[in-house]
Amino acid sequence: MCAIAAAIAQFALSAVGSVMGYQSEQAEYERQQQMYKNNRIEANRAAADNYASTQNRMLQDQKAASQELQSTEIDAMKARSTAEVAAGEAGVTGLSVDALVADYYGQQGRYERTLANNTQMQADYLTGEMTATKHQTQGRIDSVDQGQKPSFAGAAIRILGGAVDAYSGYQRATRITTR
Repeated sequence: MCAIAAAIAQFALSAVGSVMGYQSEQAEYERQQQMYKNNRIEANRAAADNYASTQNRMLQDQKAASQELQSTEIDAMKARSTAEVAAGEAGVTGLSVDALVADYYGQQGRYERTLANNTQMQADYLTGEMTATKHQTQGRIDSVDQGQKPSFAGAAIRILGGAVDAYSGYQRATRITTR
C-alpha cells in the first residue's frame, strides 16, 4: 500500500512540475511577444517621425528653389530691360543688342537648369534616406526575437515520463517487499 502511495505521489509531483514548467514557458512566450510588439510599435513611430522630417526637408528645399528661381527671373528681366534701355538711349540697335539680350536669356536658362538639377539631386538623396529608414526600421523590428510558443506536447511527454518513472519505482518497491 505504501508503494502505491509513493508511486502516486511521485507521479503527482512530476505532473505538477511539468504543468508549472509549461505555464512558465507560456508566460515567457507572452512576455517575449509583448517585447516584440512594443519594439515594432516604437520602430514604426521612429520611422514615421523620420519620414515626416525628411518630407518636410524636401518641401523646404522645393520652396527655396522656387523662391530662388523667381528671384532669378526678376533679376534677369531687370538686366535685359536695363540693357535694352541703355542701348536705346545710346542709339545702339541691331544684332549686338539682340546678342546681349540673348546672352542674358542663355545665362538665365543655364542657371535655372543648374538649380533644377541640384534640386532634383537633393530630392533623390532624401528619397534614398527614406528608403534607408524603411530598411533600418525593418532591421530593428527583426532584431527582437518573437519567442517560441511552447507546446503542451512537451509537457504531456514529461507527465507520461513521470508516470513511467512512478510505475517503475512502484515495481521495484513491490519486488523488494516480496522477497
